[in-house]
Amino acid sequence: MVEVRKQDGCEVLENEKGAFVHVVTWAMSPFEFKRKAGLVLGKLHLFVASVEDLEPYDERLKREGPMEDDEITEIVSRAEGNPDAIIYGTFYSYEKDDS
Repeated sequence: MVEVRKQDGCEVLENEKGAFVHVVTWAMSPFEFKRKAGLVLGKLHLFVASVEDLEPYDERLKREGPMEDDEITEIVSRAEGNPDAIIYGTFYSYEKDDS
């Protein structure tokens, strides 16, 4: 799960301050994951504010069993055969209270 914030020119989020989105990519480290997520999300004029619960999909399957979230299963299956894939899912937007 990646938290994103919008930059000037962002058309993905309208009046929202930010969003959460699942991102799947091949990466050898947390740094590489964040860099690759930033590449694809940057094209949408978003920047990565934080990354939560980062771990390899296989490890999560071993620990928690099959995912109930069909979207995650679908984007993982799209990325499995392509080591260059960087795939994101639905944006779950929020209004951030900065008080």
